[in-house]
Amino acid sequence: MPNLASTTLAMPLTAMDRQVQLASTTGILVDQLLVIDGEAMRVRVTPKTSTVYVLRGQQGTQAVTHTNGATVYSGNPTQFYTVNPRGVPVSDPPANPWINLTTGAIWFAVGDQVGPNAGDRVWQPQTSTPTIASLGVRPVPTLTPAPTASS
Repeated sequence: MPNLASTTLAMPLTAMDRQVQLASTTGILVDQLLVIDGEAMRVRVTPKTSTVYVLRGQQGTQAVTHTNGATVYSGNPTQFYTVNPRGVPVSDPPANPWINLTTGAIWFAVGDQVGPNAGDRVWQPQTSTPTIASLGVRPVPTLTPAPTASS
């Protein structure tokens, strides 16, 4: 199953930033999309360092602020969608996770790909659980970890 590559932001981003600092740029190429918290960014130049030059707010998304450590998914534009997945995931979906750029929802294909339980395979949405923080401190949501599928 082709998995989207993922890394994290090495520095926070404002909505105006055009340079993204990543923990790793392995495999990132020009014209790929980076998706952070539902915002799509097109890579302008293949990175030679941890800095990636991007066009913000692509594929109908808006440029917004992102926190240090946010998850960054990268892949070809055809590996991102504008609808939620439907039905049972095929054994080799075009991308895992499935990211809906219209809503920002992230779905993971989970379950056995073959065998007697293959019919139980489903798309599992990623959920976040808000946490309580001190007054004036912005809480960081706890995200469900990416599930792993047995094969």
